[in-house]
Amino acid sequence: MTDAVLPKGLRRARKAAARFTTPLLPDDYLLLLNPLWSVRELRGRVVKVVAETADAATLVIRPGLGWSFDHRAGQYVGIGVEVEGRFHWRSYSLTSEPRRDRRHISITVKAMPEGFLSRHLVDGVGPGTVVRLALPPG
Repeated sequence: MTDAVLPKGLRRARKAAARFTTPLLPDDYLLLLNPLWSVRELRGRVVKVVAETADAATLVIRPGLGWSFDHRAGQYVGIGVEVEGRFHWRSYSLTSEPRRDRRHISITVKAMPEGFLSRHLVDGVGPGTVVRLALPPG
């Protein structure tokens, strides 16, 4: 992700702040305040996990800077979750409609017996977990 997703005024402020924070970038400080304020990578915070069945759950995620809310239900979003110090990525279908006023997206995950990440998302992720996101293609 680049600065192009930021409004022009915020881009200027970020550039000016970079002169005073070198060798660190303003993002490095913003991440201390809120991990969703990164412009380097798209992140989201799990706000709710709804158990649908014994082996399926819906994750409600609040995306950070850069999410455009112009997706369609059924598009796939990439989800990256850190497990034991390593990020694991999978794509899941969005199950929420694109409404900016709600400021959330959702995915429903069915834990597969051979699926390491799907099992972790259903049984091991709770509210407050920060995940990495990849925008839906198209």
